[in-house]
Amino acid sequence: MVEKIVNKLSDSLKKLSPNIFEEAYSAALADKDRPSWCLLPAGTCMKIVYEHLQGLRRQTGLFDGVMYGAHMLSCIGAWRLTKDIIRLDETVKDTIISTQFTGDLPVDLFFHMPSWCMYVEFMTPEYIGFFFLLENAEEPELRIWWVKPEPLEFVSIPIRLGNWTLQEAVKKANEYARRYSRSS
Repeated sequence: MVEKIVNKLSDSLKKLSPNIFEEAYSAALADKDRPSWCLLPAGTCMKIVYEHLQGLRRQTGLFDGVMYGAHMLSCIGAWRLTKDIIRLDETVKDTIISTQFTGDLPVDLFFHMPSWCMYVEFMTPEYIGFFFLLENAEEPELRIWWVKPEPLEFVSIPIRLGNWTLQEAVKKANEYARRYSRSS
């Protein structure tokens, strides 16, 4: 199922440029300031998507905008390299759902993930799973992309990483989003 989703998104991204992934990989690898834990920073992807959208004058069938396209390029581009899929059995899934999250986030663990982006099959009535990766923003953030299958849609949840609780991380992400949306 995830391969079908990725292929559909890849096809949309390739409408911008047939070599968009190669362009993104080259730009990211040339960026000497890019942290090793973030393969395709959204800022790098934003420049590439913006450039191509300007050239195509936002053709029908492309994205809602530069930000969405940039985050899709960052996520899908990173995932395509390893194609890591995590499948949880029902017992593990139920345990995770029922776990109370208290205390500070184990931030250091996020910087040692086995790949830049992973997909977790996590069926709910509304979603079929989610991608997650680290993003290089003002503060590092864990970006979770929940996948709705029909119509295909992504719901992004940024979690700001630092020495604070999960609730504080979500609050900081919301503050950042409000500040960013006012300045754009």
